[in-house]
Amino acid sequence: MFMAPRSEDKNELAGTMRKTGLFLALLLAAQLSAADDVIHVVERGDTIFSIARRYNVSVELLQTVNDISDPSRVSIGRQLRIPSTHRVERGETYYGISRKYGVPLSELLSVNNRSESTTLRVGDTLRIPTGGRAGSTSDTTQSATGPSSTPAMDTAATVTLNGGSEVWPHPGKRTALDGKFPGIRIEGDRGDPVVAVAAGQVIYSGPHSSFGRVVFVQSASGFIYVYGGNEELRVETGDRVQTGTSIGTVGQGSDGGANVFFTVWRNNRFVDPGRAPRG
Repeated sequence: MFMAPRSEDKNELAGTMRKTGLFLALLLAAQLSAADDVIHVVERGDTIFSIARRYNVSVELLQTVNDISDPSRVSIGRQLRIPSTHRVERGETYYGISRKYGVPLSELLSVNNRSESTTLRVGDTLRIPTGGRAGSTSDTTQSATGPSSTPAMDTAATVTLNGGSEVWPHPGKRTALDGKFPGIRIEGDRGDPVVAVAAGQVIYSGPHSSFGRVVFVQSASGFIYVYGGNEELRVETGDRVQTGTSIGTVGQGSDGGANVFFTVWRNNRFVDPGRAPRG
């Protein structure tokens, strides 16, 4: 059960969004700045052809990376990987593009079935190997907002799978994830309910480039609980939820598996999801 925001809560929500807006913007945009494949959740009316056109990738490539044999049969709610691409501009070279995204030249050539002798033309679309990041090897100046504006990570993130809390978004098998935004992947079945592990206010409910449909819930003590991989979202921004509230349903990933992504943050720092407060 959840409660829609009361009129007197609107100013409070606006203040909360201002305080957490920078973190949310960074968290939501971080995957977009990387060359990791984007996730598109298929909606009613989508076709392989319209999705390919929207992301400026070929239908053949979209089918290949998602193992789609029949483009006419793509179910609503399925998460498709959209391979990251780069459109070649005048004066660019294979070497320069590989440096821009921080990927080995050999990998860039390999995923595009090219060699250094292959002519590179303005307007060509190159696929960028997963893991590349625009500007990763170039010199950059520090943001005017300072280093504290970026979500901070300790040298090694601690993720507790067992021995922590017994309250989870889903009771399925848990696997630790690392990387820029570490957390826990929880296996489930498509359509299973995803529940809130702590009471709070929904400060974001919508699409994410890598996590599909995602819900952010902020508790009164400032913890931000992130629930990703949803097929259906059952709450909206501004709603208040309680522990056990069904906030969404498990979605199907591009690999055919159904998983929930769960992570917790506070003050722009990662918090072990297994030991984050519940209730």
